[in-house]
Amino acid sequence: MTDERLKNLLQSAVAPAAGKRPERDLWPALAHRFERTPRWSYLDLGLAAAAAVVLAMFPEWLWLLSYHL
Repeated sequence: MTDERLKNLLQSAVAPAAGKRPERDLWPALAHRFERTPRWSYLDLGLAAAAAVVLAMFPEWLWLLSYHL
């Protein structure tokens, strides 16, 4: 199979995307998300609380945790 034959096969298999445009511009929404300050989610708070409880129950695990961080 030659390169020209492969090119023709690929062009026939994939429809051209000419003329299709997005319905709206996504960049302003993305820029707005970048400008927002990061917030703590409930999952973040729950994991931090669970880690604090576990370390309060087993303080010797602090070395293990600090080793893996």
